[in-house]
Amino acid sequence: MQKVRYVRLIFLVVGLIGALLGLAFSKSNSALSPVFLVVAGIGVLGHVIYTMIAWHCPHCGRLLPTKQGFWSKYCPYCGEKLD
Repeated sequence: MQKVRYVRLIFLVVGLIGALLGLAFSKSNSALSPVFLVVAGIGVLGHVIYTMIAWHCPHCGRLLPTKQGFWSKYCPYCGEKLD
């Protein structure tokens, strides 16, 4: 589970950095602005898709809720510890 958490975090950071750089370059009418906005979209979309694929409890197989917190220690359904 630790790997899944870090991969999700990396996707979000890439999306945020891409969005900020795209916004910064859009003010100077640079040709790089659309490139960074695409990188931001890929980062956010990658986060959503990876979450849907890998954010499952390794014990009961149910999809873990994201509202409960990014760093949950136990599965809310079966109560087993998430590694």
